[in-house]
Amino acid sequence: MANRAAKRRTRSYAAAQARRERPQRGERPARNLAAARLRAHKAKVGFVVTAAAVFVAAMIFSRISYAGHSKHRSSTLNAPKRFLHVVAANRLKSGVVAPPQAPPAASSVQS
Repeated sequence: MANRAAKRRTRSYAAAQARRERPQRGERPARNLAAARLRAHKAKVGFVVTAAAVFVAAMIFSRISYAGHSKHRSSTLNAPKRFLHVVAANRLKSGVVAPPQAPPAASSVQS
């Protein structure tokens, strides 16, 4: 029993001593403030580095995937020759050689 009581006293003594060493409410020890500032600085630097890395990666990806300039020789967008031949043959069969003429304009007869 005596041993337990002695342990309690030493624990309570250590707790009381720790309470005395703690800063009072409202006080900001310089070392805690410096540590907080260092953490904030590291967080800001980490954020800027991450943002820059994302920006560079997006720029590289956009340059690779965007077809802003031709990488191959361009080809004309004409209709295939076979299609043009069929259309011309059909127009000839239907009798359309030239665009239709307008009816003659009305004119008065001279007397």
